[in-house]
Amino acid sequence: MAFVLCSPVLLEAKWHRKAPVCSAGKGFGKAPQCGCGLEKPYQECCGAIHERRRKAEFAKELMRARYSAYQKALVGFIMDTTTGVSESEDSEKWRAALSAYVQATKFKGLKVMKSEKGAPGDDEGYVTFSVKTNSGSYTERSRFVPDEEFGWKYVREPEDSTTQ
Repeated sequence: MAFVLCSPVLLEAKWHRKAPVCSAGKGFGKAPQCGCGLEKPYQECCGAIHERRRKAEFAKELMRARYSAYQKALVGFIMDTTTGVSESEDSEKWRAALSAYVQATKFKGLKVMKSEKGAPGDDEGYVTFSVKTNSGSYTERSRFVPDEEFGWKYVREPEDSTTQ
C-alpha cells in the first residue's frame, strides 16, 4: 500500500488509519470556490487579484473581486480599488465604517446583469449587478476607470454611502 504524504502530520497518522490521497500536492479535497459566483477556485479567480498576482483585465472582473473582498472583509482592498474619494475625507473613519459594515453583513450572492465597455483600451466601464445580503438585496450600476495598479478602479460618486 502506497501513501501520498502532503503534510508531516500524516507521517504518524498513516499507521493508525488509511491516509487520504491528495492530488498533485495540493492538499485534500477540492479547492474552495470563489465567492464571486464563477466556478473557479478562489486562488485562481479573485484571490489572484486580491493578492496582486494579476490585474483585472475587465471592469467586471474588478467588480467581482470587490464583491469577493466584501465577503472576506478585505477592507484594505476595497479602499485601494476605490477612486473618487475626497482628499479631505477621513480614511480611518471610512475604514471603520467599512469594517463594521462587512462584519455585520453576510453576502449571499452576486449576479452580474450587464457590462458596458470596461475592456482593455476603454476609458471607462459600467457594470450592473445584483447582490443578496442578510438584510435584503439591491441592484447597482457602478462606474469603473482604468488603473495601473489593479487594472480598474471603482469610481465612488459623491452621493455614495461610506460602505461603497
